[in-house]
Amino acid sequence: MKHRILSALTLASGLLIGLPSAHAALVALPDISDTYDGIPVAIQYNDFYSYSGSLLNQWGLLPNSEYQGAGTGTLDLILGTGAGGQNNLGAGPDGNFNFESPMPFPSGAGGPNTTFDGSWGDGSQANGPVTVDNMVAYLDAVNPGNSIPVFIFDHNQTGAQPDLFVQGEVYIWDPDTGTKIASWFFDDGAGNQVLSPGEVSVTGASGTTYTANANLGSGRLDYIVFAPTMNLADYTDMGYWFVGDFMMSRLNNGFEELYLSGRFAVGTPVVDVPEPTPLILLGLGLLAMVGARRLGARRG
Repeated sequence: MKHRILSALTLASGLLIGLPSAHAALVALPDISDTYDGIPVAIQYNDFYSYSGSLLNQWGLLPNSEYQGAGTGTLDLILGTGAGGQNNLGAGPDGNFNFESPMPFPSGAGGPNTTFDGSWGDGSQANGPVTVDNMVAYLDAVNPGNSIPVFIFDHNQTGAQPDLFVQGEVYIWDPDTGTKIASWFFDDGAGNQVLSPGEVSVTGASGTTYTANANLGSGRLDYIVFAPTMNLADYTDMGYWFVGDFMMSRLNNGFEELYLSGRFAVGTPVVDVPEPTPLILLGLGLLAMVGARRLGARRG
């Protein structure tokens, strides 16, 4: 009886706080078609979908511990940063993976540092190139069965202009033939850069206004982006490379950071309902009391 009561409590607690199962990712993103208070949780940019980490956090869909992160050098693979001395050696849960060093994003405001255009994965930086096989092995080591990478953009435009513009293309490259096997674009659908807002306010169906600020310091998961069709498992065992070209403009302060993560499950549905926390807590409390009384009676 004691085992059954504890098992029931454990299951109910998992349902309450949204703990992942043993085979789930550390963080589950809501489905790209979901809404919260009538607001789409993700916005499409060509082949990619983008989530606001700040809004997901406010809506209880992204734990605070995940949203705030821990700063440069601790958030999975660093694709680009303005911080010096960073590399991607010893990555993965057991430190068994090595990847190309980050792109050197510009730091400082104005002048020649208002734009960036660079590549990651093709050997442009030290310790490259990045093979698809190594990337898939890394993703699987972080979260078994995962083969879709998630990109995390840490915004840092604290000057007079909090917004910037971004664009990207991620592709599979065949080094033997010098051709692209597949590609995924992040733009407005016509090949142009898209606005990456530093501040945004949206009003839900309830009339509540939610405000997100993407310029709150290093380490935050300001924008979480992925392409649903980017299943890298389709391109393994062929010697292909995993490459990304990225562009930014209207940079004015600090430096941005771009990460790649395998710690997310993509497309997990989220039910948009009022919070039932008090009732569930009451039910758990009653269940615990019943269990304690029965155990006490048996001991007596």
